[in-house]
Amino acid sequence: MTPEEHQTIASCATDIFLNIVVGIIVSVTGYGISVLGLFIATRILVAKSWTHSQVTLFICLIITFVALTWAIFVNVAFPLILGQVVFGKIKPEVRGELDAQAQILNSKILPLNYMANWPLTISAILSDFIVVWRAWALFQQEKLWKVALVLLMIVNIGTQIANCILDNIDVQVVESKPYTILDWLSIVISLVVNMFATGLIAWKAWQVT
Repeated sequence: MTPEEHQTIASCATDIFLNIVVGIIVSVTGYGISVLGLFIATRILVAKSWTHSQVTLFICLIITFVALTWAIFVNVAFPLILGQVVFGKIKPEVRGELDAQAQILNSKILPLNYMANWPLTISAILSDFIVVWRAWALFQQEKLWKVALVLLMIVNIGTQIANCILDNIDVQVVESKPYTILDWLSIVISLVVNMFATGLIAWKAWQVT
């Protein structure tokens, strides 16, 4: 290769390395802040007497911690694997070497692609569940609102899980229009559930005051 080509490759490698480092720092920082929040919530919860509601909330916190750890594993492992392949000893003069490295990269990151959406989906479902659960507790005597909360949550869980399953199917299938619609539909339904439950909680608080 010419000196100019060596310089171009070195420049690209430097940019990739910096992106990997920044990505890992941001992911680990976000994970640390989230774990700190879970730790504070757990300390407050443990300080109180245990009830069925607090046990349920404690289980939700544990599952959330597992989901966050799962997510940080995927977010950190992906750039590390990418860097390992990019900075590996590629011999440009050997025909097919770049294609071989690309196949190695694809085989290594394929499991991560399957896992990428599940941690966020689990966290979103738990977040919606906690809000719906709080609204449910405030409307014990209102059967209509309880039924509405349950139906919305069932639709929300079904949509979220279906979206993750379809995202794990072959890329050619995922790129079809129905599955693209399901991507944003799952987000919209989650927001509707959260806003509806939050609205009921605010309404009950307004009635009390």
